[in-house]
Amino acid sequence: MRGKSLLHRGSLTLEERYYGNARSFSDAQLRDVLPGFREDWTHTDVTAPVYAQSAGWDPVARMQHIDLFTWLRGDILVKADKMTMANSLELRVPFLDPEVFAVASRLPLPAKITRTTTKYALRRALEPIVPAHVLHRPKLGFPVPIRHWLRAGELLEWAYQMVASSGPDISSTWAQSAGCSTTTGPAPAITAAGCGPC
Repeated sequence: MRGKSLLHRGSLTLEERYYGNARSFSDAQLRDVLPGFREDWTHTDVTAPVYAQSAGWDPVARMQHIDLFTWLRGDILVKADKMTMANSLELRVPFLDPEVFAVASRLPLPAKITRTTTKYALRRALEPIVPAHVLHRPKLGFPVPIRHWLRAGELLEWAYQMVASSGPDISSTWAQSAGCSTTTGPAPAITAAGCGPC
């Protein structure tokens, strides 16, 4: 049924449904590939203390608070720092400048987001400087072409060896979920589909 996920998420509290960009796999997927997966431990065990700090705030501010104390410092900033350091670059994050952050954190909700746009105050402030086609284009992100790398074979053998050397429990579990054997090497069908090592 179309929209089933949206309806399900709409029935949950903010604390249950929003955990930033930190979650990549569902519990069912984790159960399939991690033999020691703890079903009694959920994302809310991690986010509950952070949500407690923002009790009484509006939902957008609470979600931003979650992003700030989970995804931002535990994921995206770490990766950006490592990538730039590995290439002898010094990373600057101007929106995290203490003065800029202090001003932005006090913005009222309508200045942050409207029914049709995000970062409303920032976009308005930059209108005289940034071309409209740049300012109003969809968010692009920084996707990594892992599927292409696996299809092309550049990383497939390395990924296969990594999984195969992780111990029998993990390697056999990954192989079963991918539909191939760890003893025969990467299966042609998996390689062609770019579905990952097996």
